[in-house]
Amino acid sequence: MVCIATPSVSPVHCERRERSTSMRIGILGTGAMARALGGAWVRAGHDVRIGGRDTAAAARAADLAGAAGHGTLAEAAAHGEAVLVAVPAVAAPGLVESLAGPLAGRVLLDCTVPMAPGGDGRPVLTATVPVARQLAEAAPGSYVAKVFGLVHESIWTMDRPSFEDAPLAVPFCADAPEAVRLTTELVSSMHCTALPCGGLHRAGLLEATAVFAIGVWWSGAEVPARFPRPSPGAGRRRRLGRARPFGRAAAEPPLDRQVTTCLWWWSWRRMCSRRWPTPPVGSSSMSWRNGTARACSRFAPGW
Repeated sequence: MVCIATPSVSPVHCERRERSTSMRIGILGTGAMARALGGAWVRAGHDVRIGGRDTAAAARAADLAGAAGHGTLAEAAAHGEAVLVAVPAVAAPGLVESLAGPLAGRVLLDCTVPMAPGGDGRPVLTATVPVARQLAEAAPGSYVAKVFGLVHESIWTMDRPSFEDAPLAVPFCADAPEAVRLTTELVSSMHCTALPCGGLHRAGLLEATAVFAIGVWWSGAEVPARFPRPSPGAGRRRRLGRARPFGRAAAEPPLDRQVTTCLWWWSWRRMCSRRWPTPPVGSSSMSWRNGTARACSRFAPGW
């Protein structure tokens, strides 16, 4: 996830462009993330249809998001150029497999976070294979992007998310050029900055870092305070500047080492607050500090 930012990989800056026709986006799910992102896309001028197992719940979610359409999961899948998967991570692969036909040729946006409360109450990662890769196998005719799962849904209710006088950076992982292009355009239309972090083989890093960040919030701390910018003159920049670009083959280090390295790079190149902004005081995110079970429920919305 927070994939290692190297000199060969830089944020994709795209100005929001006027569209003669809006992008069609289908949403699978009716929970908090579906409503928040759906609302953000409606404000950006896109044509959004929300689908759920319960069409009444889909209608309520569409009303809250301001979406023009609602219906079944199959209808939402067939509607969009892009389709957001906003269902519990454990259910996502099976659902996508059942909709593989109508999803063919479309970009799947995976915002799921596979986690559960651990023995000490902190969230732990539950997926041994990244959910994004599972979705790619479940719907081989689709183009998958891992994106939008690193911040609390309350951030997506902001009209122009910006922190430290800079637009929110949205990391994503994708293999297919079509997924990279569409994800970049969609993020830019939300007045954010798209940050490509490599292919789907790195999606597990995004998922692991999301779980880590939720654990930090749950403990009552703030992520930026735990990963401050290195002091000037540390000499680290020159050495790390020679890091291997994403495209070169190399043996992957253990996941925990990758996550640690990614987090350091991430906070050093750009302040962490642009990627892990603190949820607004009084938002439902404060429940994270009252129990990880609630945190898990926020990332496993009803569908």
